[in-house]
Amino acid sequence: MRIETTPIEAIAATHLQDLIANGVSERAKLEYKGALPGDTTQEKREFLKDVSSFANASGGHIIYGIRERGGIPTEVCGLGTIDAGAAISRMENMIRDGIRPRIAGVSIGQVELAPPQSVALIIRVSPSWVKPHMVVFQDTSKFYSRNSNGTYSLDVDQLRAAFTLSDRASEMVRNFRLERIDTIRDKRLPVPLDEGPKMILHILPLSGIASNKVFDLSQCERDQDIVRRFPPETSRLWYDLEGVLFYSPQFQNRATALIQIFRNGAVELADRIPSNADAQGAVFETDLEQKTVEATSQLISIQGRLGVEPPYYAAL
Repeated sequence: MRIETTPIEAIAATHLQDLIANGVSERAKLEYKGALPGDTTQEKREFLKDVSSFANASGGHIIYGIRERGGIPTEVCGLGTIDAGAAISRMENMIRDGIRPRIAGVSIGQVELAPPQSVALIIRVSPSWVKPHMVVFQDTSKFYSRNSNGTYSLDVDQLRAAFTLSDRASEMVRNFRLERIDTIRDKRLPVPLDEGPKMILHILPLSGIASNKVFDLSQCERDQDIVRRFPPETSRLWYDLEGVLFYSPQFQNRATALIQIFRNGAVELADRIPSNADAQGAVFETDLEQKTVEATSQLISIQGRLGVEPPYYAAL
């Protein structure tokens, strides 16, 4: 299995050995380092430059603990008997303090190796949808990206294009949500919702909506967060053009609640909420608050298991 498609916590020493055996060279989405960044200003600046360039491009991996020659990996040298937790914390702090805006899609994993190599560390950087990100370390205020030849500085035209893409992605998210609200309001769902006040909650990933990425939804039928809300014995499953729809049936072919999971990783919950008929249909605030908190946690956990990466927009 390739590193790119393996959950970072599941990457093992065999994955690193495969990179050596297959001679997988450094490229736009992969870089090897024999040692961790040191404490000098130049080394810290170079580290931030590498991380931000991946976020401003197509994402990728930096592997600490592999030596290379001419971009070709030659040895899994490991990092020795380091305190991996402290090293990860140090790099996380550098990324947090040295790059603006903050990069959401960065994760750092450790790979246990046999002595004396001890451990290797891997930084996974997702392509960002709020780019460009700038290195703001000491006297540095620069933007970087990367291609197959390595890291390079962004010029004015490239910066303008990056800012435009970020604005367009946000607009696509807003339009997606407004279209879905209209669909529900106009009763154009495969299964119309019951009458009365209802909450509509969206968790919308920039990475899915602003790209052509498609997620495998086959596991959703067995997802426990969905099963708890829509037990199979009392609910229905519907595969539609959008993805997968779960709903609780009601009389006259209506639904009291539904969850729509979209192929682009977005999720939607529409649920009826109690109202007070004596107060002109006013809803109970505590009921709405509890439903919102529970549903947000459920929907984000579903996305996590599908491999949908942040940042997310949440809209109620």
